[in-house]
Amino acid sequence: MWGFVPSTNDDVADWQPRERTAWRLLDAVTSALAVTRADGTIVFASRGMLALLARPRERLVGQAFDSVLSEPSRAAYQAALSKAVEAARDLTFAVVLDDGSERTVDASLERVVADDGVLVAIRLREPFDRTIGQLASIVNAAEDAIFSIARGGAVRTWNDGAERMFGYTRDEIVGRSVSVLLPPDSRDFEEIAAKLRRGEIVSRYETVRRRKDGSLVDVSLTVGPLVAGDSAHGYAAIARDITQGKRMAAQLERAERVAALGRMATRLGHEINSPLGVILANVAYARELLSRITEASNVTELRELLEDTEAASTVIRQFMKEMSSLVASSADGEPDV
Repeated sequence: MWGFVPSTNDDVADWQPRERTAWRLLDAVTSALAVTRADGTIVFASRGMLALLARPRERLVGQAFDSVLSEPSRAAYQAALSKAVEAARDLTFAVVLDDGSERTVDASLERVVADDGVLVAIRLREPFDRTIGQLASIVNAAEDAIFSIARGGAVRTWNDGAERMFGYTRDEIVGRSVSVLLPPDSRDFEEIAAKLRRGEIVSRYETVRRRKDGSLVDVSLTVGPLVAGDSAHGYAAIARDITQGKRMAAQLERAERVAALGRMATRLGHEINSPLGVILANVAYARELLSRITEASNVTELRELLEDTEAASTVIRQFMKEMSSLVASSADGEPDV
């Protein structure tokens, strides 16, 4: 693929299809890769290299590679090139960005023999410790509790979100068993541990955990293995506080129950009040008739029967009134959750 070296990344008119495809694949890589001639002139720069140096393509291709290095790094670069070896690794350069600022990067150089001479492939990358530091900052700024656990169950890392959620500081929790977060009656730990031993990821598992002060918090847990090589050497856990969500869900469920009760009360009221009105009307009419009767053996009994009927009707009406008041007060009040 090195048989033809373009003067710019976009100079593809005279390329053979195989060469054109190879260079375009290189251009698409996200890693910072540059190719220079033996004299240091840059003939190719990947998109990752352009992004790392914050330079447009036209200000990089065709320039000497050491032009993007600080003065001390130029000497280190030239020294690496002068060595009669095929590759030089574990180098550290300070590159100069387009705005004049500098950035420290790890670098490696590799010589490749092409048809028209020697080429040098240069790869740059962010220092490992800086990348880890950036990831740590991201994890630490997360609202969720994020922590890692050794295979034996000891807490290894603990972010700020975990401190806020559970109340333990890093110094208090790191090295202790994660079981301090379990409520006394918890039964899900073995279930989660069994899944992890099988290499499964526990995703959005809703459970309850205990804070330092003994109070309980509803959480959604996601736990997965931390893999190094072919084996897991621990587990990463993310816990999200879902207390507010569960409270809102309970309030919604309560509101739906109250609404259903209200609808039932309305139907009962309609079904009962209509015949109740008929009963009361009949009782009133019967009383009127009774007032016209002067002598009858069953007048007293009939009067008592009407009085009982009227009393029952009054009880039903009072029950419906109290039920309506209960529904109204339940709908207006704050549910107990």
